[in-house]
Amino acid sequence: MIWMKACGSTNISVQRNSRTILGRRTPVYSLRASSRLSGLSLIEARLRGLMQEARLNSKLTLVSR
Repeated sequence: MIWMKACGSTNISVQRNSRTILGRRTPVYSLRASSRLSGLSLIEARLRGLMQEARLNSKLTLVSR
């Protein structure tokens, strides 16, 4: 729901994988939306704010294709 709310679209997907980072198994989430989505910096700011509000500890890396 946070990703959907941040980008203002229902045309999204979320994928969860587990990776070993610094010797620990860590969940990694891939967030996808339409390539036509505009205002990525605003969406990223909203996502960061919503995650902070929900008290979720995270590191965001933007990959745009």
